[in-house]
Amino acid sequence: MSKAWAVLKMLSLRLRFVLAFAAIALVVASWPWVVNGVRRWTGGASAAVAHSPYEWYCPMCPSVVRDDGRDKCPACHMALAKRRKEPAGPLAEGLQLSPRRIHLAGVATEEIRVRPLVREIRTAGQVGWDERRFTRLGARAAGRVEELYAGFVGARVKKGDPLCKLSSVAAQGAMRLYVESLRRREAARSPAGPAEDRSILEIASARERVRALGLTEEQIAELERIRQAPPYWTIHSPASGVVVKKDIVVGQSVQSGEDLYTIADDSGVWVQAHVFERDLGLVREGQPVEITAEAYRGRTFPGRVAYILPILETRTRTAKVRVEIPNPEGRLKIGMSVTAVLRVLLDAEKSPAVPCSAVVDAGVRKVVFVERAPGVFEGVAVEVGPRGLAPGASGAAEYYPVLKGVSVGDRVVVAGAFLLDAEAQLTRTSALYFGADGHKVER
Repeated sequence: MSKAWAVLKMLSLRLRFVLAFAAIALVVASWPWVVNGVRRWTGGASAAVAHSPYEWYCPMCPSVVRDDGRDKCPACHMALAKRRKEPAGPLAEGLQLSPRRIHLAGVATEEIRVRPLVREIRTAGQVGWDERRFTRLGARAAGRVEELYAGFVGARVKKGDPLCKLSSVAAQGAMRLYVESLRRREAARSPAGPAEDRSILEIASARERVRALGLTEEQIAELERIRQAPPYWTIHSPASGVVVKKDIVVGQSVQSGEDLYTIADDSGVWVQAHVFERDLGLVREGQPVEITAEAYRGRTFPGRVAYILPILETRTRTAKVRVEIPNPEGRLKIGMSVTAVLRVLLDAEKSPAVPCSAVVDAGVRKVVFVERAPGVFEGVAVEVGPRGLAPGASGAAEYYPVLKGVSVGDRVVVAGAFLLDAEAQLTRTSALYFGADGHKVER
């Protein structure tokens, strides 16, 4: 019995030794985490060592700051980097950065002021015919096509140029009647009286019949000179332009009123510009438009908005805006793809403007960083309007008119705003920044 008790006592002593050894090993292994937890709980590096001007921090975990450079980051186990301590002072609200960190991040600020802004709407378009400049030419009498002078679609003609030659019994009869009325008047040579009046009325009536056939004044004058009805009837172009449709061939018989040619004047064209739905509220009839084409680099074609079609294409969410463009040289070809640029002066004369680079899109809100004090930045939620160009700024930079949130005279971060936003998310003391209304900005 005494022997068994001795064995049990020995095992108990050994078990206590093993448990004590395991406890010591556990404390040694978890010592860095224990120290880190204590430092975080008590404020860590906030109680700086007075005699040392330097501190050590983890580049991957900015919240880890130590007074001893021999420590390692308890989270990522990286060696700590050395930096000079920031001057001690009262803790200000917002994100605080030392001058060195501001320089390394390339942070730049700009004072807010009122700027005239121009909204530039740049969109694609296509050149088309001006539908008011079409001329359709029809046969004034039945006949047969004997010859074509404009024999293909695309031929360019001028007003008065011959288009085709027809042989027409009806036309020849009308011209013969006019010639005979002229001859009868010359043969009679009676003094003024009822017969003279009838002769004048007869000639005028015959002349109107000839003119109704489409003969020009020059053709009528030639008919009066030769006093003989020609066997053919030449039809001349009533307008200058391009033949866009030809409905006859040589040898074809045509009836009175049948279409012969369709001519379009391309000295003025339409550009159908596709404007997105969000920009339609800025477009007005009569606004100036600049048209550029890839075929003519460095050249612009001025025009004006003539009409805004009341139909929105649901697939592209665009509406067609008709632009009238003078085209006296015919450089703009039908079907050519062009770029239309509309510049609209925004109604923001009383609103401060901030550069687009200063605005950080935080999801449901837009945020700018305002410099409240040297090295102290605060994220402020703002309400902005449509962005535009500030011609007076360097290189016509883009600005947002601010409707709410900041005022004239505030200094906002224009370079490095996204770095400040990332720093605000990483730094524990400024992970939650506040808007102008005092509420936390939702991410």
